[in-house]
Amino acid sequence: MTQMTDQTQKPTKVKSPCVKVCKLINGYCVGCRRTSKEITKWIYYTHKEREEIMAELHQRMYLI
Repeated sequence: MTQMTDQTQKPTKVKSPCVKVCKLINGYCVGCRRTSKEITKWIYYTHKEREEIMAELHQRMYLI
């Protein structure tokens, strides 16, 4: 999931998956599929933590 433009540059930041469709159902946002805790704390997560959350989002679509 890490994006790099060339070997001398650092990995780019993991952007928020927010799509501005914010409604929680079963504890998950229907737009980005994050929990309210993950949404609130997103700016404080490390790059690695954000990548881990992003990797889980696809599977969460079946929980909503």
